[in-house]
Amino acid sequence: MGGYIGYGHKCPDQRRSERLISAQPNRAEGANNMEIDRWVDGYKVRSFPWIDGKSIYFNVQYYKPGQSISQPPAFDKTVYITNSPAGQQILSNRLSSLAQYVATLQIPEGGKVILTAKSNAGG
Repeated sequence: MGGYIGYGHKCPDQRRSERLISAQPNRAEGANNMEIDRWVDGYKVRSFPWIDGKSIYFNVQYYKPGQSISQPPAFDKTVYITNSPAGQQILSNRLSSLAQYVATLQIPEGGKVILTAKSNAGG
């Protein structure tokens, strides 16, 4: 039985639907565990700490209106965010802006983009 997420976006099963709706940055193990798996402004966004411990994997996918999510997305873009307090704050407080920014990036085939946020502390 299917469930609905957001504005009528059909999700194949109810459990997945509930997980996407309730997904929030996971703060149970501290701010270093930034796991996100949800829809943000029409984009499917996934984020989790990368295996190197220094980066946060951040993926944005876009599906055309009416396109099945069981098909490959219209675009799929990945960046890595430096795992720092400033990077974690962007994920927590500027998720929509970050997803829209990544969606506009021109990432060459096989290219790797690393975003580093700077703190405004001290000035």
